[in-house]
Amino acid sequence: MERVDKLVNEILKKWNPLEVPSEIAEDEYSSYVTFIMKYSQNINSIYLCLKKILTDYMDMEISNLEDDAELKQIARSIYEAVLSDDAFKQTIE
Repeated sequence: MERVDKLVNEILKKWNPLEVPSEIAEDEYSSYVTFIMKYSQNINSIYLCLKKILTDYMDMEISNLEDDAELKQIARSIYEAVLSDDAFKQTIE
């Protein structure tokens, strides 16, 4: 499971919604990984979780369809990372 956590953190780091410097992005987003993994059973659950993180914890908002589409793509990428880890995949099936 540690492998999938690293993959998810890497996705968050590349996305970087807070636009923090790249050298601190990994640490900045690592605290959200466990929370996201609780909702990793499908893309929509991950999407809603990411939306909650943005609005409730980062005090940001989804201001247009482009932002929403990007958020859905990030959710899809995280779900694909989860599915790439056979051991973790078995826990959500």
